[in-house]
Amino acid sequence: MKINYNPAAQNTLRHFGMNVDRVDQSMRNLSSGKKVVDGTDGGASLYVTTNMQNKVTGLKQAQTNTETSLSLLQTAEAAMAEGVDILNQMKQLAVHAANEATNDSMLLEADQMEFEELLSAMEQKSERTTFAGKKLLNGSMGISGSVVGNHLRFVEAKIDTPGSPTEGFKIDITQPATRSMMQGPEPLSVSHLTLGFRLVIREGAKVAELDSTKGDLSEELQKIRKSHVDDPERFPEEQVNKEIQQIIIHQLNERFEKQGLPLDAMLSPEGHIKLRHQEFGDHTSFSATSSLPGVLTKKVGEAENSIPGKDVAGSIAGDPASGHGQLLTARPGTTAQGAVIEYSGETELQQVPVLDEDGNQTGMRWEESSVDELIGAENDGFLHIAQQTQAFQIGASSKDFLELDLKDMRPRNLANGIENDSDFRSIADIDLTLPGGARDAIDLIDAAYEDLNTARMDLGAFQKNSLENTLSSVKTENENLSKSISTIADTDAASEVASMAKNKILLQTSQSMLAQANQKPRHVLTLIEDS
Repeated sequence: MKINYNPAAQNTLRHFGMNVDRVDQSMRNLSSGKKVVDGTDGGASLYVTTNMQNKVTGLKQAQTNTETSLSLLQTAEAAMAEGVDILNQMKQLAVHAANEATNDSMLLEADQMEFEELLSAMEQKSERTTFAGKKLLNGSMGISGSVVGNHLRFVEAKIDTPGSPTEGFKIDITQPATRSMMQGPEPLSVSHLTLGFRLVIREGAKVAELDSTKGDLSEELQKIRKSHVDDPERFPEEQVNKEIQQIIIHQLNERFEKQGLPLDAMLSPEGHIKLRHQEFGDHTSFSATSSLPGVLTKKVGEAENSIPGKDVAGSIAGDPASGHGQLLTARPGTTAQGAVIEYSGETELQQVPVLDEDGNQTGMRWEESSVDELIGAENDGFLHIAQQTQAFQIGASSKDFLELDLKDMRPRNLANGIENDSDFRSIADIDLTLPGGARDAIDLIDAAYEDLNTARMDLGAFQKNSLENTLSSVKTENENLSKSISTIADTDAASEVASMAKNKILLQTSQSMLAQANQKPRHVLTLIEDS
């Protein structure tokens, strides 16, 4: 028997302490509901669960953010829907005012007064539609732009288009857009009616035909020709030629419209038939065939293609831009990337004097103005962009955000750039009392419908495909992460209770054994006392 050292008691005490720690651990796990509380419970588990918990915290807030963002978009959508209702009332007034046969000046004035009230209502709607103090539809949550310069118009900019410096982005046009065209080699005259002619014009799959030897057209032309032949003094050739030219051009335009060809027929100053595509750029073309040489083509029965058009060319902010028709777009990666402008300048026909060898004027001739005369300046204008696109944070990471450009719904920004005889720049300029103003107003209101409905379509697509899908993904990810954290860090109560019961029994047993081990040294004292 050992007296100085009691190995049995020491061993029992060690196991007793271990059982105390296990019982304490079980009590902590059950009371906290977690089995991973600090690094002593497993460094890897603590690292993983802490990172997961950090992300779950962000996802919970992202879910709230997304739900709030949906409310914002629904507010904007409701205001846009009311804007469409206002446009409906404007359309009704414009159509009423266009019925000139039954309207007098008093009715037109009344229509204009009501129209201006609707404009004021739309202006107020765009200024007063707010969410959490932010105005949604007055351009303060989107991209706005303007252009300074002749023939220039701001079209759009992308979400990633940067704002312009104070002086704006410099615009330099090097080539105006042109349209594909064709011109007959000879002036149309009464002599072409002797044999008659047939023209066939094709644009894509669409075909228009004109035959001067058939139907009412033939009768009318032959009547004019006969008048000239019978009495050339009373019906001179110049007058007859002009009359024939006007009839042919009118008939061609009627056939183009009926067959849906995007072409215009016109006369050159010398009386040549001239056909021109309605769209600008090098992506359009057409062809023509003539049964009589000189009317529209040089050869008989052989199709001739139009002279190709050209896309506008130039630079924005010093970087070469991409042209398509009259639209010039700043390329990705350039200073003004995504910005789109329109350049509508065209060369024009002008009369220039014809001089003889001695420099004396002998007459006048028509000549197309040069490109240099149109775009001769060092720069043609400046583009100003205010970038106020707002970001929606929809995830736990700094990169988990979406941007949306909320369109400006104010009347002066609807139906911009629509050509009309009244020179209305937007629906804000509409005056129903002007001659032809109501008919032009109808076209502008239809364009405003397009602007507003396109904005609503973009808003709805963003809401459904971006935010609502994101909200569903955030909820699912939050649920899966929480489940993973629970699997790693949460206490299994049933297992922990069983473990604590076992450890309590071992604790009580080790406590009893410790008492027994401490009795052994007393046996030595008993032996000494007995001796």
